[in-house]
Amino acid sequence: MHSFRLSHLIRGHSIAITSSHHVRQILYLSLYPVELFTKQAQKSKKSSGNALVPPSREAVSAALGLLNSFLITLPTSVILKALPSYGSRIDYRPGPSDDYALASAATAICSAQNCWEFLRPDFLQPLGSARTNNIFSVPPSSVPVAESAWPVLEWLVAVFERTPETHPLLSQIPPTTSGPRFSIEAIMDIIFDGFADPSNQRRVKIGEHLSNMVSTHSIRSPFGRKLTILCS
Repeated sequence: MHSFRLSHLIRGHSIAITSSHHVRQILYLSLYPVELFTKQAQKSKKSSGNALVPPSREAVSAALGLLNSFLITLPTSVILKALPSYGSRIDYRPGPSDDYALASAATAICSAQNCWEFLRPDFLQPLGSARTNNIFSVPPSSVPVAESAWPVLEWLVAVFERTPETHPLLSQIPPTTSGPRFSIEAIMDIIFDGFADPSNQRRVKIGEHLSNMVSTHSIRSPFGRKLTILCS
């Protein structure tokens, strides 16, 4: 049986949460779709007799609260190092003091090319499961942001807005061989998904903030001017 306890991280976060790999573990847990993986864990128990105990809603909620507290308690540089980006490589192996199941699962974030990838519904796998286990396979989805990932996207936008002078958003856009970076299709998909339901003001606001950042970074390009018109 696999289980996860967040209490030791929460109690000692002022001391323990000082490195990017700890941030990455809390980030992974904040993305965790409890309802979906709980159903899959029940299927696993019926088919194999092995129980995979997922984190509780309370644990995921506590992780998200801790993630938001990092905006106040941690330097932006530590947070940005926890995020995958173009032009940088994250090389991390769980240490003896880590919760091994969580630390191992969180290394999946290291393999992403950018932060938009880990927001997708088909990115995460349940804690303690093998990525090749068909019981826990998540079908491909055209939706750019999982239902459980919107609070994390909101947090990412807040992180990028903290230091606009350093243009951290640019590291999340694939580089081109010459000229400005225009390849922002992944961001555009997320922006339009945020605007898809006008009644969901929280998502609309996220889309507005993200579109403002993108248009600011690329305002001098034809693409940036086009984006400004579309989102105005």
